[in-house]
Amino acid sequence: KSYRPLTVLTFRWNRALHGLERPSWFHVTNVTLHALVCVLYHLLLRRCLGLARSLSLSASLLFACHPIHTEAVSLTQHNITAKTTLYFLTIILKHHHYSIMHIITVTR
Repeated sequence: KSYRPLTVLTFRWNRALHGLERPSWFHVTNVTLHALVCVLYHLLLRRCLGLARSLSLSASLLFACHPIHTEAVSLTQHNITAKTTLYFLTIILKHHHYSIMHIITVTR
């Protein structure tokens, strides 16, 4: 058994907001998290790697609909994957933004 407080917290929020009689909201949460991850992946490709818009968009769409993400999106107990990826991509983007701002500040 593992200790994952954020996952338990989101399960409790879903249960408190929608109850157990409407389990489709657990799936809506997973799809929303996956969509946010795809948007952050697109931003990562554009800002950090400097890819062209069309190339980063096509890579993000491939990431969004790739079959390897089926379990992470469709099974409610696997939403930790999307949350971890969301956190990781946010940290990378924030670090990239900070390093760019630091370079601009130092060179002035």
